[in-house]
Amino acid sequence: MIRTGLSLLLTLPATASADFVFGPEIGIDTHPEAPTAMTDVVRTVEGRFVTIWDGSGILSAYSDDFGQTWSYKTSVSDPEAYAENFPKVTDDSLGNLYAVWHDCRGPEPYAIYFSRSLDGGETWLWPNVEVTDDGGYGECPSIASNADGSRLVTVFNLPDGPYRAYASYSTDGGMTWSADTPVGDVISAGQYYPVVEHTGEDRFTAIWLDKRDTETYVYCSVSEDGGETWVQPNIPVPCGGHSPAAYSLDLHYDGSFLHAYWIEQYWTDASVYEVFYSQSRDGGYAWLEEPVRIDPGGTGLFRKKGGIWASNPEAIYAAWVSGLGYTRHAVCSASSDSGKTWSEPMIANPESAEAWFCDIYGDIASREILMTWNNQDNQHIKCAHGYDDTGIEQEEAPPFSFSVSENPFHASVRIMIEGEEHPDLLEVFDLSGRRLTGLHPHSDSTFIWEGTDSSGDEVPAGAYIIRGICEGGMSAIRVVKL
Repeated sequence: MIRTGLSLLLTLPATASADFVFGPEIGIDTHPEAPTAMTDVVRTVEGRFVTIWDGSGILSAYSDDFGQTWSYKTSVSDPEAYAENFPKVTDDSLGNLYAVWHDCRGPEPYAIYFSRSLDGGETWLWPNVEVTDDGGYGECPSIASNADGSRLVTVFNLPDGPYRAYASYSTDGGMTWSADTPVGDVISAGQYYPVVEHTGEDRFTAIWLDKRDTETYVYCSVSEDGGETWVQPNIPVPCGGHSPAAYSLDLHYDGSFLHAYWIEQYWTDASVYEVFYSQSRDGGYAWLEEPVRIDPGGTGLFRKKGGIWASNPEAIYAAWVSGLGYTRHAVCSASSDSGKTWSEPMIANPESAEAWFCDIYGDIASREILMTWNNQDNQHIKCAHGYDDTGIEQEEAPPFSFSVSENPFHASVRIMIEGEEHPDLLEVFDLSGRRLTGLHPHSDSTFIWEGTDSSGDEVPAGAYIIRGICEGGMSAIRVVKL
């Protein structure tokens, strides 16, 4: 159920339905010559899904039909790379892609390396660029971009005494990087597996596993200047009382809320894994007093790294790998009430049941999702398309609707509000879910968008989502700038 009409008027409910299903498993690539590892997936502004993975190098492929068919694999890492793994990818509103991973090409045992694609994943930058300082020993990177790609921020671990979270930023599209800057406090314990997300304007937010105390094992810091300085002392994020599992933390910013997810691991008579969710409404300074447990796990049931994605503040999707013995499912749970309650996990790979790591991304207009994963045993990279099989047409009617003039538009678009309720504010998003600006009423029922972002800069031609929320629900419309 793929929606492709760029000038189509869409009225969408604010909530995510848990009544969605997964289509058949689709093969992206196979690696008989080498084992596979972590996958990461993103959706560009043009609607293209791009996934990267570790399998005899850092590789990528793209799909223009919601995962039904995929391009041939392309090498992200150059021929000098060695023993590279754990890649992460992000995009900007222009459709450019940015990837990082840790790499053993030397002389360091590990360093963080970078590549980018300016053509939607068809080709990647060679030679790759080293992010960490010369002689640095970098591990476990994550990367985020601001809206237009003019500021990239990467976070990673350095063994500075105990392991510590650091960051580096680039203002030239990743061709050069700043000196490594501490994100985490100077503490006697370790900081591991940091992830970073752009949370509006010049703000970037990072979280990580932290061993400084036994009250919480998740800490956060915020940079308001594009990664140049970070808030210290760091900000505790209340957790479930146990240490997060390796590589399990993830962040997603929907333009309003910052969503966090992790998997906690502890031991009783056997290992126990539990999946948790938290959120911040101010970019990472304040979090839920207690996290929400998405999945209670259980003795002997292991959980592996997944991801989190949200189409709006209420509709959230969390993914992870759930295993019992040799059966390992890539699963997804949905929340339709801003993370307060979660559906039973839905299985994306009932046929192969061999997932090891997985990731998730989606389309904010249709709320359809795509999950990718690697099969550890047969070394395949696979995906599955998740969608609501009841159809949007059967949802409850929205509290207001739009009429638009002109759409597509050149200079500006006029949005008229009709219905019993009116939103106080409309927000503009690109198709990757990044918030560009807010719109205020031009008259009682009319809003005008001049085709610019919050800084007043003109956005490029393409499709955009204009969304309004009121107490009774949400409506959204897709508009096209020529």
